[in-house]
Amino acid sequence: MKNLFSSKMRILCCFWLVLLAALLLVCWFYYQSLKKELSSEAQKRADQSLHLVHWMLGQKEGIERADQLHKYLTDLGREMGFRITYIAPGGRVTADSEVPYSHLDSLDNHASRPEVIQARSQETGFATRFSRTSQEELIYLAETISLNSSAAPGVVRVAIPYSPFKSRFNRLSKVFIVTVLLAFVVIAAISYALIRQLDKPIQTMIAATEAIGQGDYRQRVRFQPGHEFYLLARSINTTAELIDRQIQTISEQKQQLEAIFNGMKEGLMVLDSQGKLKDLNMAMAEIIPFAVQNIGRRPLEATMSLDLQKACDHVLSNSGGDSGDYPHSLQIALRGGESIYDVTIVRLADGSGGAGAIAVFHDISELKRLEKVRQDFVANVSHELRTPLTSIKGYTETLLSQQSPDPEALFSFLQVILRNTDHMVKMVDDLLQLARLEAQSGQTQTAVVDAVE
Repeated sequence: MKNLFSSKMRILCCFWLVLLAALLLVCWFYYQSLKKELSSEAQKRADQSLHLVHWMLGQKEGIERADQLHKYLTDLGREMGFRITYIAPGGRVTADSEVPYSHLDSLDNHASRPEVIQARSQETGFATRFSRTSQEELIYLAETISLNSSAAPGVVRVAIPYSPFKSRFNRLSKVFIVTVLLAFVVIAAISYALIRQLDKPIQTMIAATEAIGQGDYRQRVRFQPGHEFYLLARSINTTAELIDRQIQTISEQKQQLEAIFNGMKEGLMVLDSQGKLKDLNMAMAEIIPFAVQNIGRRPLEATMSLDLQKACDHVLSNSGGDSGDYPHSLQIALRGGESIYDVTIVRLADGSGGAGAIAVFHDISELKRLEKVRQDFVANVSHELRTPLTSIKGYTETLLSQQSPDPEALFSFLQVILRNTDHMVKMVDDLLQLARLEAQSGQTQTAVVDAVE
C-alpha cells in the first residue's frame, strides 16, 4: 500500500490512464470509421446489385404475367445470391425470389416500407433492418422501374444479407481491440519497467543517505557523468565529505577537551538545567566517593554539603541567563573536614534555552594548613618575644627605681638584660633568615652555557 501511493506510482497511474484514454479514443474512431466504411461498402454492393437487376429486367422481354416475373426473379436471385422483390404500385408484392408464388398474398403491404417510400420520392431508397421472412438483418435498396409502358411503374428491391459485413466488422473490431489491449499491456509493462529502473538509483541514494544518517560518513553514491541523478549524487557525496570532516574536527576537539577535562587537578562538576549532576572529571571522582553512582543526583546527595546545594540553586535560579554572569564562590569542607575546597560556580547557557552550571573545586587544604602553621608560628614568636621583653622591661624598671644600686645587683641585672637581648636578636635573625629563604625559593638560578654543545 505504501508503494501504491508513492509519487512515481501516481505518475505511472496517470500515464496509464492517459494512455488508456488515448487508445479508447483511437478505438472509437476506428470503430466509427470501420462501421461507416463497411456500411458504405455494403450499400455500394447493394447499389451495384440493384442497378444490375434493374438493367436485366429492362433487357428481359416476354414478361407479361406476374408468375413469369416471379419465376424470373427467383432464378435471378438464386444465381446472384440475394433476395429480389418486385412491389406493385399499390404496395402489393407480386414477385419475390425467396417466397413461393402461392404465399405472396400472405405478405404484408410494402407501401409503407422506408426504402419503398424513398424510391418513389427519390431515385433510390435505402434501409437496414431485421427481416422476419429470412430471419436475418438485411440491407434493402429499392428503385422504381417500369416493366410495361402501359402500367404504372413499380419498385424493384434487392435485399442483401448484412451478416457477412457485420461478421467481418466484428472480426476486425475484435482484432483491433485485442491489438489495442496488447499494445496497452506492452506499453504499461515497459513504462513500469522504466519506472523500476528509475527506482534503483533512488533506492541507492536513499540507502546511502540512511547510512550517512546512521554515522557511516564514508558512504558514497557513484553515478557516471551525464546520469540524471549525477548532480544529486555529487551533492550527497559533498555533504557526506563535509559532515565527515566536521565530525572528525568535533571528535578531535572533544578528545582534546576530554583530555583537558580529565587532566585538570581541580575537580570539575557539571550540572544540567535541573541542577543535577551531569558529568565530572577524574579529579572530582577522587574527591567524591562512588562518583559514577552520583551521576543524575543533586550536589547535596553527592557531597552532603548544604552550602554547596544552596549556592548551586542560587546560580541556577539567576535570571541573567548567560555565561557572562559573575561566578559564585564559597569554601566547603569534605571528608569530615579533612579537605577544604574553594568552589567557584558559574552558570552556563545553551542555544536551546536550557541552562546548566559548572562548579570548579580547588583544594586549599594545604593552604589552610600552612596558614594555620603561620598563625601558630606568629603566635609562638610573639610569645617568645614577649617573655624576654617582659624580663628586660622589669629589670630595667628596677634599675631605674634605685638611686644607687648595688654594683653586684647591677651587674647581675645587666647580664639578664643582655642575655634576653641576645635571645631576641637570635630570634629576629631566624625570622630574617626565613624571609630570605622564602624570597630565594621563587628565584631562578641562571648560568652561562655553550649553545653549540
